[in-house]
Amino acid sequence: MWEDGDGDVDGDGTAEVFVLSTEEGVVGRASAGPDGIGFPEAMRLPPGDVPVAMKLVDTQDGPRLAVIASKEKRFSLDLLVFDGGEPQVIDLGRATRGPDTILDVDADQDGFGAGPVTLSCSPMAGQVTNAADCDDASNLVFPGAAEACADLALNAMMLTSARQYLSDYCDDIQLHFTSAVAIAPGESAQILHRDRGIWGGYLPRKVEPLFSTIWATTPFTRANGATQVVPGSQYWDKDRQPEPHEIAYAEMEPGSVLCYTGTVLHGGGANSTPDQVRTGVFMHYALSWLRQEENQYLSCPPEHARRLSPELRALIGYAKGGYVLGFYSDPDDPSAAYESVSPEHLFSQREERFGAIHGADHVVAESMK
Repeated sequence: MWEDGDGDVDGDGTAEVFVLSTEEGVVGRASAGPDGIGFPEAMRLPPGDVPVAMKLVDTQDGPRLAVIASKEKRFSLDLLVFDGGEPQVIDLGRATRGPDTILDVDADQDGFGAGPVTLSCSPMAGQVTNAADCDDASNLVFPGAAEACADLALNAMMLTSARQYLSDYCDDIQLHFTSAVAIAPGESAQILHRDRGIWGGYLPRKVEPLFSTIWATTPFTRANGATQVVPGSQYWDKDRQPEPHEIAYAEMEPGSVLCYTGTVLHGGGANSTPDQVRTGVFMHYALSWLRQEENQYLSCPPEHARRLSPELRALIGYAKGGYVLGFYSDPDDPSAAYESVSPEHLFSQREERFGAIHGADHVVAESMK
């Protein structure tokens, strides 16, 4: 049997693959690189131990290769280290049949576990043979799961609305802020505010910078914290506060969406229920020339952005927002072939929305609207 090392286990810069042979009584470790997998080198086992099963596990001392081993009808769990040091041995005692599987707890029942591990002779309810789950509290999060939030960010109606609403002040829009917000029982109401305040009040009042959306993933009721909205407050003086009767509550069912602008007063409501959690997904769109509230390039660095669609990559900022706005130069390209180009070139895209101009006079004329 073999175990994929899931990349660089020991931090030496090379991915590992582990192999086990009960017949030969060895556990081997091989390096995996662009040229293939090397010949496995034997790892240190206690003398006389015959390996039966293995699994990569995380311990308080770092990653270890857990090996179930037998020795004259006694079984042990050997935790092998990667520097050739002495393995830690946990005696499992005598048995007519020893454990031959290392299982991980699958708390959210999505088929992917995250530990702790259990030793077993056969499958067990709530246990699985992998530890690939990065969030074992949610059955919506597992390797290969659909990018549900990507569909929300690219919702055609919302994108069209955002682009039309903000078109007077930009050539395109960008994804400004994403978050899932839960209001638990007993939480007080959020202060009413305007999201445009993120830029410190320096934008001219006539410029609307944001088109914001909140998608309900649970029911929104006034009792459980439905978002407070003050219709018409985008036209008010900045110091005016609403009267209670001027505050509306965005009560809606799951799958519904609330749309508002960055100049509208709003805030999360108070949750007075004993047991309801109100959860919503926030997707805010901004003018492409403003700095985003969420640093998308750290939240989604290039190695992750590669897995996104070109449209979503461009929306979060991996594209120019104007003729030369947002270009990059590849620091690892000594030929300078990609000097001052669109970030789309990072992903082998050669078509740029703002790749051509109509002439120098046009650029000068368009510099002052």
